[in-house]
Amino acid sequence: MSETIKVIIEQATVADFRRVETKTGRPMARFRAEVGKDRLAVVVFNELAERLDLAAGDTVSVTGRLQGTSWTGQDGGKRYGWQVVAEQVELHGRRRSSAPPPPPTKPAPPTRHGNQVRMFNSAAPGPFDYDGGPF
Repeated sequence: MSETIKVIIEQATVADFRRVETKTGRPMARFRAEVGKDRLAVVVFNELAERLDLAAGDTVSVTGRLQGTSWTGQDGGKRYGWQVVAEQVELHGRRRSSAPPPPPTKPAPPTRHGNQVRMFNSAAPGPFDYDGGPF
């Protein structure tokens, strides 16, 4: 029996919401769920992906499972990361359309701990770079 890791993300801010299709034509949406300085890649499939209508700055809660992923980076090298495959996405609030967007922030450089690199840094390629990825 395969083990899964259940993930619950509460009160996350949506960033980079995109609706796409997988290589096999399956409906998919993807976005970053940001909680403080932490960022997690979230992917949504099928009916939920078709119904989901999010914008940057919206506040959501996500329930799903953690999944490893790999893709080919722009330099041709193999990359690995983690993403949440959402089973449920609940909208808590929309960013007001009259409010100005938050000022852009300069992404922090990847943090190295021995041979490990902190994942999901927007300055480095990551799970959102699906060109040649698992989908």
